[in-house]
Amino acid sequence: MKSPVRVFEESVPLSRARAVVPDREDVELTGYVERAWDEAFSRSETPFACPRCGSRHTVLRTRRSSRGRASPSFRCQTCQQDFNRRTGTPLAGLRRPERLRHLIPWLGQQASIGSVAEYLGAGRGAVSHWVTAIRQWLLQLDPDGKWEARVRLGVRFAARTTCYPCDFHGPVLHGGFNTDRTRKFLCPACGATLQPAKLEALGIAMDMTITRDIADTVLRQQTRHGRTMAFALPPATEVAPLAAPAPRRRQPRKFRLDTRELPARTSAARAGLPVWAKRARSVTGAGK
Repeated sequence: MKSPVRVFEESVPLSRARAVVPDREDVELTGYVERAWDEAFSRSETPFACPRCGSRHTVLRTRRSSRGRASPSFRCQTCQQDFNRRTGTPLAGLRRPERLRHLIPWLGQQASIGSVAEYLGAGRGAVSHWVTAIRQWLLQLDPDGKWEARVRLGVRFAARTTCYPCDFHGPVLHGGFNTDRTRKFLCPACGATLQPAKLEALGIAMDMTITRDIADTVLRQQTRHGRTMAFALPPATEVAPLAAPAPRRRQPRKFRLDTRELPARTSAARAGLPVWAKRARSVTGAGK
């Protein structure tokens, strides 16, 4: 089976500090997650199958109350275990689900964890754990990884190519944007600017790779603290190449003044005289 592909947009900057980032919400991903979210946090008191043993002999145990209980709980008469609609999912035990709901429209956007945490008024660590839990939950809902691959929040990418001035091969640095909003890169060896259009014209391949994934950081911290991996890890998805840059307009040549055709200067400084001498000569001439 072909692995899912994670697509990044070329015109979106990596940071919101120096440029205004447009709203590039993935409407289909937002709708899919919100529908599953409403079902997981449903207030319906109709019993359903036990997520532990699969028995249909379940009854309502507690109703939704005004003391913070988000949804009713149920009791399985076969295994005598209590559960709710989030039992057995990465969403079980998450606090402040009402704030986490506002994170859903940001999942498909190419943004940093810090900017989203500032917008939500939460800590970077909390937002990182929320994004990781939602990505693991999407893998439970869709084992093929189609929807999980559309999450771009907290994932950074880089280009790997060959520098045409110095033949360096490896990951290159981000060099900002051109005037037509096409991305350019910098060679870490010689500092030359690499244009994707020129790389394509020279026949040099440019592959995209993920350099930092916030889910890997969170799961590594959980392993360091002795927590077992109860849910599936986000797969190592492939990265699609950036879109072809728009054709660049040819800029008109700037007019340059040829100073060789100008007459020689006759100022006092060029004649070797002090400035006051020139002024004195002009005043004497005027008196005459």
